[in-house]
Amino acid sequence: MQGGGFLPKDRLHKTSYTPSALAIPRYPSTLPFLRLAAFVIIFVTVGFISVAPQVANDFWLQATVGELIVSNHAIPTTLLFPFTEIQNAKFNSHEWLPSVLFYGVIQLAGKSWLPLVLGVLGLRYLVW
Repeated sequence: MQGGGFLPKDRLHKTSYTPSALAIPRYPSTLPFLRLAAFVIIFVTVGFISVAPQVANDFWLQATVGELIVSNHAIPTTLLFPFTEIQNAKFNSHEWLPSVLFYGVIQLAGKSWLPLVLGVLGLRYLVW
């Protein structure tokens, strides 16, 4: 045996392997179905997550701050909602632009259509 391989050098040229013989068999009839099923599952999941009620975060607080910014034409400089001695503390509204955008979305779509708008936006980012 020459060349250090498994086959003798003279048999290497006689045996040929075609790429189609070594290829993994494909199932062309089920592949489009699997792709479609995966897309539908992802689409429904993202849609479901996007239309979940907005209760566990500060969305409504930010929308209220956005309403105050739009109505007063100024960004708040003190804390807005505490009723203790800390209410005069400095307030850095670094999220003022999303607050105004959230308020704008509520004004355009209304509170009842808000889950649908958020779902469409979530699906848009999935597809894009």
